[in-house]
Amino acid sequence: VEFTNSTGQPFVVRTCREYRAARAAGYYAPTTFAIKMEAFLSAADAILDAVAHAQIASVSYVSNPFVGVADLHLLSKDVLPRIGPGDEEAIAAITEPSLRELSRARKLLVVDVSSTRLQFEWEYSGAVLAELLRADLDGDGAEEILIQYYTYAVGGTLGYGSIGLLRRPEPGSMFEYVADWR
Repeated sequence: VEFTNSTGQPFVVRTCREYRAARAAGYYAPTTFAIKMEAFLSAADAILDAVAHAQIASVSYVSNPFVGVADLHLLSKDVLPRIGPGDEEAIAAITEPSLRELSRARKLLVVDVSSTRLQFEWEYSGAVLAELLRADLDGDGAEEILIQYYTYAVGGTLGYGSIGLLRRPEPGSMFEYVADWR
């Protein structure tokens, strides 16, 4: 993936080590294609970083019973993508608490789902939640799910990825999405 910096100097990234060096030096993906390709690099880099820091969880509310991104009733409306002006206000105004209720109300389209991957569309934006690994990733003793959150514009060229955590604070609760997991 070709990155650039503020002076326009290119830097070709082929590995996670080069990706980390490029980001640390202020390089960024300058095109929609490069931004989409960066999503793959950031996911691989996050897995390597998470494995290096992961701990064995002393308690899990995601393994027994096994729950994850396929469980729409555990995913709150807060995981809806935000790509345009007014999205925050529109999400706050939604009365349905979970993606399952939004789907039942026909306000959300589930495009694809498996045990570790969910793709859905809401209004003009879409998202793919893909599980990367499960472990205690924040040192609190509880198991979390590291996910790649890929956001895209339905029918457009915008697409980008980020990495976050899904955590359940107790057995009966919905997932909380933590965008800044490091």
